[in-house]
Amino acid sequence: HPGEHHCTDDGKGAVRILAELESWDCGMLAHGRAVQAELSTFYSGYEYTAVGDPAGNQRAQSDEKTANEILRDRYGIIVEPGELTQTGRSEAVRYYLTTLTPDGKPLLQLDPRCQMLIEAFTGGYHRKVVAGRTLDEPEKNEYSHLMDCLAYLCAKLYRDNTSMADKWKRMTRGKMHRAGYM
Repeated sequence: HPGEHHCTDDGKGAVRILAELESWDCGMLAHGRAVQAELSTFYSGYEYTAVGDPAGNQRAQSDEKTANEILRDRYGIIVEPGELTQTGRSEAVRYYLTTLTPDGKPLLQLDPRCQMLIEAFTGGYHRKVVAGRTLDEPEKNEYSHLMDCLAYLCAKLYRDNTSMADKWKRMTRGKMHRAGYM
């Protein structure tokens, strides 16, 4: 069940999830067609970055092509592999859920039409319980793919924003320090 999210950044650091798309009981070719149709119908002319499951670079035994190669070769969709670790993904989502923009709005905002994500956040997506113990890993259910997709997206944005902030601090450190003494 590959999942997709369409989002935008509002210029204040908030991430707005505009739409969700999940393909059920189909292969990567059919999912790629659905994604391509969605992109050309609703986002024609816009630039985008596709982020996906790091397992999308693993070769299939059937034809030796990876899922990401199929998306690239058949549909022109270049997929950047997402964060590998569950910890990295969950920390990025937690950051966007618990941080506000400078004007006090949540960093992560969902369009009300994203019903699966809303259901996932309100109890549908939860940690696995085995023999009365709650594990760190999530229960694999109908919400897993969309939540994994959201986590890959949040981790990429968090990594990109953090590295840009660190780069800016390094570039301006000397100038800001000197300016402080003028």
